[in-house]
Amino acid sequence: MNKSEFRRVYDILDVLLYNFAILPGLRDKEDRDLLIFPVPNKGVSPTYDDISTVCNYLISVPKKNVLNRGIVVLVDTTDADSERLTDIFVFLRQLQATIPGCIVVIHLITTHNYKKEALLQFKNVNPNLGIEVLCSTVEELLHIIPASSLPTSVGGHVSYDNDTWIKFRCNVEPFLSDCKSMGKRLEDLVRPLLDVESVLAETCDVELVAEKYTNLAAQTMKNLHIQSLLSEGSILIERYTATAADYPDMQDTLSSISDALSHLASLQDKVHNLAEKGQDKAKSMAAYTKFKRNSEHLSKELRQLRSQISDITDVGLYDVSTVQSRQASLQKHRLNLQNLESSVNRCIEEGLSIEDISRLQEAEKDVKMLQADLKTLKSEEKHKRGKLEEIFEFHKLVEECMSWFFSGIQRFTAQPVQRCNTLEGICELEVELDKHLTRCPIDGYGTLDTLGTT
Repeated sequence: MNKSEFRRVYDILDVLLYNFAILPGLRDKEDRDLLIFPVPNKGVSPTYDDISTVCNYLISVPKKNVLNRGIVVLVDTTDADSERLTDIFVFLRQLQATIPGCIVVIHLITTHNYKKEALLQFKNVNPNLGIEVLCSTVEELLHIIPASSLPTSVGGHVSYDNDTWIKFRCNVEPFLSDCKSMGKRLEDLVRPLLDVESVLAETCDVELVAEKYTNLAAQTMKNLHIQSLLSEGSILIERYTATAADYPDMQDTLSSISDALSHLASLQDKVHNLAEKGQDKAKSMAAYTKFKRNSEHLSKELRQLRSQISDITDVGLYDVSTVQSRQASLQKHRLNLQNLESSVNRCIEEGLSIEDISRLQEAEKDVKMLQADLKTLKSEEKHKRGKLEEIFEFHKLVEECMSWFFSGIQRFTAQPVQRCNTLEGICELEVELDKHLTRCPIDGYGTLDTLGTT
């Protein structure tokens, strides 16, 4: 049957009420649905179009897995209405051609005297249908299909009321349509949520979560309009609860929908929480990536600065100007070290503020290395600076001593020889020499007693 042929129960109520074809929901021993053509009510003469319309609707009722098992057709021929039977047989041929294998067996219910005629009429209409056709009386049929699976109209024990069935279909059809739509939307929502949940929950690659699936989760939550569907589902359950009280199957369906909605709400919360964790991991990952990049850059700069400071030699320095030149170079490196120390401290602070535990542990290792490198560099710079200061003070003292020494020699060698010919002159020179010795830059050498040693 084509989708274009499908009709709703409300569209065919007038012909359904004639009760010339029924699908009572009964099954044979093989669990196959029974499509029954009872003798119509008096005064009812269904046309082929009526038969086709009603039966096409009835065939659309069973679930696909039930229809796949095949249908057992029962045709009551006891009224011997040749025109009705011909229309039924023609329709069965069309149905089997449209849905191959749909009909598995046809039972022609007849009397002992009419068996041959019924079978002959069927074969005249469908000479090569390829379906098993059995002619049976009601008594014989009960040996094949138990009375508990047959309506009273064909000799069974099941009380079937066509008006009640139609009322049920009028209630259940819009319900099933709404449930089908709700189920499809639930499926469309749950599948991507499950995919996101699976990836967010199972992946160990934080970067993968950060770059891809966190965005996917956020986008999924945004686009699926889950709250809207949860609200519509609650309205649907409320709308059909009273009607479903008379139909256990409807109650089960409503219960399933309620469970599905609860699962969706729970899944929404779970994915939302996972997405938030993913975003937190993303932030931690971004912070760690930034820290790692900065720490590697700073480690490189620390090594370079350490090499530059080591290159400032503190040997072979013989004058103050050379020492001052080295000190000036070291001072520039010291300023660079101070700036670098500030950058290192900021980097360390960023590394220790990472929230993700695993990344924080990795960052702590780099922090310890930075701290150790910085401490070593500061120690070496301090040692180098102290060494140069000692050398500078030594050379400065040497230069002062040389200046003092040569100024004394120049002063006393310029004295007139006549001053040394008198005791008075010698005493004056001795006083002047003592004053000069007291200005000696080196402590302990500014006396006449040590002059010989000097």
